[in-house]
Amino acid sequence: MKKIVYGMASVIFMMMILSTTANASLQLSVTVQTPTLSPSQTQTIHAITNQRGWGIVFVVQPSDGELWTDFVNTSSHSLLYWRWLYLETDVKANVSSEIGSKIVSYTFVDTAREDGWDFVLAYPMNFTDINGVSSTAALGEYKVIFVFWNSCTICVTKFACGVWLVIPQVPFGTVMALVSALAALPAFKLYRKKRPA
Repeated sequence: MKKIVYGMASVIFMMMILSTTANASLQLSVTVQTPTLSPSQTQTIHAITNQRGWGIVFVVQPSDGELWTDFVNTSSHSLLYWRWLYLETDVKANVSSEIGSKIVSYTFVDTAREDGWDFVLAYPMNFTDINGVSSTAALGEYKVIFVFWNSCTICVTKFACGVWLVIPQVPFGTVMALVSALAALPAFKLYRKKRPA
C-alpha cells in the first residue's frame, strides 16, 4: 500500500514539475509595427506565442467610454463573456485596471500549432467593438493588451497617434543679423561725420 501511495505521489510531483517547466519556457510578446502614426491610419499588431493555445488581444483607445464590462455579457459578446468568466481573478483585475473606462475593442487569437504562431492583426479592421467604435482617429496613447489564456499571462505595449508638423530650419537668424548690420552701417557713418573732433 505504501508503494502505491509513494508511486502516485511521485507521479503527481513529476507532473507538477513538468507543467511548471512548460510554462517557464513560454515566450509571449505583443508588438506594433508603427510606434507613432497619423490619425485614421491602420496599425499592424503582432501577437506572438511559442506554444499552442488561445488568447485575446485588446486595444484600448485614449477616449473615455462607458464601463466596458457592462457590454461583455451581451449576446454579441457571449464568447468573450464565457472566456472572461473562467479567467483567474488577478488576471481580470490586471486587465480591468489597464483598460479602465476607455473605449476598447478585441479579437481572439487561437493556434493548434505546438510551436505557437505570430498573429498579424490589422487595427481597427480585425477587431470587434465593445463600448465604442474602434479607430485611430483619437489623438493620444493607445494600449495593446495580449492575454494568453492557457498560462494567464499578460503582455502590454503602446503606440501613439497624433499630428506632427515639422517646421523646416531656415537661416532667418543669420539673414536678419546680416540685414541689421548692413542697415546700421549708414547710420554709424552718419554719426561719425557729425561727431565733433
